[in-house]
Amino acid sequence: ENDLVPEKKEASLKVIKDNGQSLLRLIEDIIDVSKIEAGELDIHSGETQLDRIFDELNSTFGQILKEYPEKKIDIIKESETDGLVVITDGTRLKQVLTNLMHNAIKFTDCGKIILGFRQEDEFLKFYVRDSGEGIKPEYLEEIFDRFRKIETDRLKKIQPGTGIGLSISKNLTELLGGKMSVSSEYGKGSEFYFTIPHIPVRIEKP
Repeated sequence: ENDLVPEKKEASLKVIKDNGQSLLRLIEDIIDVSKIEAGELDIHSGETQLDRIFDELNSTFGQILKEYPEKKIDIIKESETDGLVVITDGTRLKQVLTNLMHNAIKFTDCGKIILGFRQEDEFLKFYVRDSGEGIKPEYLEEIFDRFRKIETDRLKKIQPGTGIGLSISKNLTELLGGKMSVSSEYGKGSEFYFTIPHIPVRIEKP
């Protein structure tokens, strides 16, 4: 007979679910690292609707935040996609943005996470900006190192995670033909941004 009260049972189920999702992400990350190191991670470019990617991200992370009511965060889509369709690997583009959004939520307890992009010359520049605790200057140069996890003064502990999400994201960005970087002011927030070539889908006029 299960003697757990409903509240404890729900909390226990949430822990099981969270740990299961973390294990799945870890397995997927290890597979990606192995493919990257072997030069076998393939990029499959095709028509990619930015509307769909941004809508899916907004829906996914809106639901995630509902499971963590202690985090008072607003997710803001800053750019209008306006039906823009580009040639890139949509799955990998979404993976990079997902990793950056997870990272922003991890280090932000309240405030805003802003997701957007803009055109810069022949590239699209995507960014995820948060109002979290930021990164100390001495960590900025090693933030993309594999298995590097940052110790935070505020929490007095090492942040959870595998320490490979940002490294994978940087590698994926380069495979997509762009670059990734970060800027941060400690105590005020961070902005991760990356570029991909802007290859719009040309619609033939009748």
